[in-house]
Amino acid sequence: MSDPAARRLFWYLFACSKGGENRIKNTNLLQDTPININRTAEALQLDYKCSTSR
Repeated sequence: MSDPAARRLFWYLFACSKGGENRIKNTNLLQDTPININRTAEALQLDYKCSTSR
């Protein structure tokens, strides 16, 4: 990737922001097979219905 702004954005999304670890796992999972949100949540052992707003 040659665009410095895009590189910074992806670095922030995957390495610096809250939830970055799960984004990496999700990206890796979806590279193997397209699956829906229910299967993704099961595979990652997450509750996708959980709200993070306060």
